[in-house]
Amino acid sequence: MGRVYLARTPDGHLCALKVVKEDLAHDAQFRARFAREVRTAQRVRGPFTPAVVDADPEAPAPWMATEYVPGPTLKEAVRENGPFPEESLRVLVLGLARALSTLHAAGLMHRDLKPSNILLSPRGPQVIDFGIARAVEGTVLTRTGQTFGTPSYTSPEQITGRNVTPAADVFSLAGAVVFAASGAPPFGSGSPVSTLTRVMKGEPHLEAVPEGPLRDLMARCFAKDPAGRPNADTVLREISGLPLPSAEHGWLPPQVNQQINAKASETQRAQGAERPPTPAPEKGRRRGRSALAVGAGAAALVLLSGGALALNALPSTRRTPPRRPPRRLPERPRTRRPRASGANSTRSPSRGSSTTSTSPRTAS
Repeated sequence: MGRVYLARTPDGHLCALKVVKEDLAHDAQFRARFAREVRTAQRVRGPFTPAVVDADPEAPAPWMATEYVPGPTLKEAVRENGPFPEESLRVLVLGLARALSTLHAAGLMHRDLKPSNILLSPRGPQVIDFGIARAVEGTVLTRTGQTFGTPSYTSPEQITGRNVTPAADVFSLAGAVVFAASGAPPFGSGSPVSTLTRVMKGEPHLEAVPEGPLRDLMARCFAKDPAGRPNADTVLREISGLPLPSAEHGWLPPQVNQQINAKASETQRAQGAERPPTPAPEKGRRRGRSALAVGAGAAALVLLSGGALALNALPSTRRTPPRRPPRRLPERPRTRRPRASGANSTRSPSRGSSTTSTSPRTAS
């Protein structure tokens, strides 16, 4: 979809800032879909779905900001530390089912649930990028005629484009759990075409999922017919009846907790490297949505998949309708230190507001 940055809200809280890439930003139909999905996503509130803090679908580069979770993705954690034990798998299923139940109740489908869209935190798995996949999906279908989604975790009905319901997310949930249990996708690896063929006609590899109620539940989630799958509420109810690890010992393997601590340390270093001054509103003007000011102080660190951990100033959440179309965001941060008396303030996308950019530093 685009790039992901670590950002700071006007009141000092950190968030993950997702900025749409240029080719999508110039697609009017994508913008309309993105705006609709963001409005719906802003209503989602739950312990396993980071809240949407703010968004501007009408900006030159549309963006959405969500709560920041300083932890690895499920993909990163399994690749670096190996498969999860059964106790961790049960909590993973519980959290994912709760997240999907929250999304579906709000009228959303995720459509691209996969290990790289699941962040890990001590309070449970956090499902991200909901509200984005459907907007991108429509553009992919329009431009190429192809289905959207990650082949290894997509459902049969998404491949055919018929009868796509929330049951498709349950199929993807099971795929993410198999990956956590085995370190491999549920239908094996290979070319996208061969993988999609196995999704349609083959059986998932469930051998690594512990035998018993958990494996049986995942097998039902993999039913080719969506009507044969349990819904998210049923998965939640059934998994809640199984033994879960105590809160005292936590739900994640020790190595993953170490990864979370490392991510938190990276975040603290980024905050120390880039702490932008609070801009003073100009006299006689109301403060509105301000421009993104990209800091370069911690650009060598990593936030999420392939994103730069560079501290950015988040646009103000107070909404003032722009008097003219906002100008495009700069591709690179400025290299000069801000001068006194607000001389280096960055102009707002909308007239009548501003914010001061962070002081850039060269990453070591």
